[in-house]
Amino acid sequence: MFTKVELILMAQQVTHTAIALAIFSFYLLDFALNALQASLRNLLLDITPHNQLNAGNAWHGRMTHAGNIVGFGFGFLPLANLPVLRWLGGDQFRKFCVVAMTVLVVTVWVTCYCHEEKERMKAAKTAESKFFTMLRNIQTSILTLPKPIRRVCYVQVFAFMGWFPFLFYSTTYVGQVMAYEHNKEPNKDVATRKGEFAMLIFSLVAVAAGTVLPQLATRDQRLFLEPSPENGDEFAYYHGISRQWRVEAERQGKPLRLPAMPFLLRDIWTVALVLFTILTFSTFFVSTVVQATIVLGFVGICWAVAIWVPFALVMEFLKELETPDLPPSQDRPLRRQYSSATQSSLPPRQGSSNERQPLLIPNPGDPEPVPIAGGTVLGIHNLSIVFPQLIIALAASLIFRIIDGPAGPDPSHENTYLGKNGVAWVLRFGGFCTFMGAVIARRVPPTRTEKQIRRALNIIREIEEHGGA
Repeated sequence: MFTKVELILMAQQVTHTAIALAIFSFYLLDFALNALQASLRNLLLDITPHNQLNAGNAWHGRMTHAGNIVGFGFGFLPLANLPVLRWLGGDQFRKFCVVAMTVLVVTVWVTCYCHEEKERMKAAKTAESKFFTMLRNIQTSILTLPKPIRRVCYVQVFAFMGWFPFLFYSTTYVGQVMAYEHNKEPNKDVATRKGEFAMLIFSLVAVAAGTVLPQLATRDQRLFLEPSPENGDEFAYYHGISRQWRVEAERQGKPLRLPAMPFLLRDIWTVALVLFTILTFSTFFVSTVVQATIVLGFVGICWAVAIWVPFALVMEFLKELETPDLPPSQDRPLRRQYSSATQSSLPPRQGSSNERQPLLIPNPGDPEPVPIAGGTVLGIHNLSIVFPQLIIALAASLIFRIIDGPAGPDPSHENTYLGKNGVAWVLRFGGFCTFMGAVIARRVPPTRTEKQIRRALNIIREIEEHGGA
């Protein structure tokens, strides 16, 4: 027979072994998921035309939100009572992990089966040369990363220092609020289901926001110059568009209404980051599960922006690098160009509704643009998302130790929720980091498409101010 002390030591050993295996498995899963997410973004970049990148990333976000709804919906269901999963044993968390793993395997297999990549014919190389070539490409891409993309990566580092605490500990936070509200340790399965329900609301709000918010940045495709000789004059092209709109409005008996000026992606991103900071600091005033659920639900607005805007920015900047710069006339004052255009002296400017074509036709003797390693750049961008995990892991451990104190001599009997407040402080720390990201986001320049759309609308407004002359 074992003594009581020996039983306690054995229990501690089992607990420590389980924790070590869980940590190792978690980081292994995290590695796999990051590789999967980077590949999916590369797939989106490869198959999506330039003028549909913004919409494509918005749809990617909507599908992600839809998956979150299904996932958190399963987490809210009492899986322990389902006969088909009862044989697995364990609690709600184990069964939920098995369901999620099954869905992941099936969906990844369907994607791989349905997508066919084009084979690239290259000279045969040894495995060693390929490996060192890959390292050199990564090093070169990091050192020569274009400034707009570099700034997006800087913002992502600070933004995900806020997002990782939320994604990791949000359900635990709801359990701690439940313990605070009832002043007792809640049942773990019940607390987990309450947390999953809050995240389900978060996902529903994210779906709604992911559907509505992209409309704020909608670009009217009619405002892109058509690549034809008669549309080479910028003023003449937009004058024809305004005249066409005026005729259509008169035919319908309505006043002419110009399209709304779309919001810049960086502005939408900044507002979302600031809102996230406000919501995390609102945890100072949260004392009930209902209040915590409302706060987590509003965070869904920020998440809808987080998985849409930065990826759309990076992909648009990548596509811009494939084409020459805009002509110098782009930077001239609009009113001067208006008066000069009336004399037909404005230099010709070529463009395309299909934004894969150059905005300015190059001379035959011009050198071809250097191909951009889009996959490598997206990998670096993904690295700026993954890197904050290390910082948060260290910062969260320090915060938990300061706020909640070290674990007792028998961790198996330590309360999980009651008397704990470290998660709230980790969320607030992440909110502060996110605010720093919002400050840096103001330094991200508008994309070429955004500049062209805004310029077109300003020219048309100049035309209307002069009576459409």
